[in-house]
Amino acid sequence: MTFVTVATNRIGLGHLMRSLSLADILDTEFNINFIIYAEDSRALELIKIRGYNLVLLDKLSDIGSSSTILTLLQDKVEILVFDFYDITSDYQLSFKKENYKIVCIDDYHNIYFYADVVVNVSNHVHKDDYSCESYTRLLLGTEYIMMRRTFLQNALLPCRSVKDISSVFLNMGGSDSPNNTLKFLKAVSHIKSLNEIHIVVGFLYEHKESLENYLTINKGHPATFLYYNVDDEELNEILLKCQVAICPASGISMEISTIGLGMLSGYTADNQKNLLTGLINRECAINGNDFNLLSDADITLALQAIIDDPKGTNRMIKNQRKLIDGKSPDRIREAFRSL
Repeated sequence: MTFVTVATNRIGLGHLMRSLSLADILDTEFNINFIIYAEDSRALELIKIRGYNLVLLDKLSDIGSSSTILTLLQDKVEILVFDFYDITSDYQLSFKKENYKIVCIDDYHNIYFYADVVVNVSNHVHKDDYSCESYTRLLLGTEYIMMRRTFLQNALLPCRSVKDISSVFLNMGGSDSPNNTLKFLKAVSHIKSLNEIHIVVGFLYEHKESLENYLTINKGHPATFLYYNVDDEELNEILLKCQVAICPASGISMEISTIGLGMLSGYTADNQKNLLTGLINRECAINGNDFNLLSDADITLALQAIIDDPKGTNRMIKNQRKLIDGKSPDRIREAFRSL
């Protein structure tokens, strides 16, 4: 099985991380390979430490060139998993004609699919939203969530409840080009009832210096803790220290849902909109809409509303627990075995 994916400063790590989560679910049954375009060698290390085979593409445009990818495939590969923007119908057909089994990890449902399997974990999409071949199997919703093992295990634990809300978790994912991390930090710092702010950023984060400068100048209350490049177990421990989280509707929002925190979520990229709508429709989060456009006042008001309503937060947490039952790996393995 070969994954074809991407990790860049602009796009972030989202495609790679969910591909790795899927690979980790399947690696006991398949030989895993990766073909990737990545701008930072640390992204490649995430693949190498797992022992997966790796081919690095020379340029970003190579990922959308079926002829390039075909020349790089190993002889025994039968299943291809595509996770990147701008997968086209013709691109899929190029591989179907060569008798490969195709899996597309999708966010948009805006093309015709020739893939054998399409995965979209948003609870806002339905089979009728897709145009595809009669043989295409659609794996839709959080029943098929691709998630790191630590968080899947959380889903099997008793549901959490909170009393006083005094610690907030902040993560904007990826490279965070607009530096929403700093914008949200400044707004959250105005809330006097908070005792702690826990901020997590990754190695693609572009504004490390400005964030550290702000924290140096503005020491005091609330106490602020900054973490870089944490693994899943470290992230889990950080989240357990908090009662409320601010994050985009990406993989991090799903991981938070397995623990149970009040959540202010929104989108920083268009491919997060469906996942956000699914969270809001199931009352698992407060809707911040476009995080890039929120003002300091909007952020403060939205978070204060969560803090002032612990009962509402606990209802939110109960709804989050219904999203993920920890059994998605079994469903995913069954689907891939059928290929």
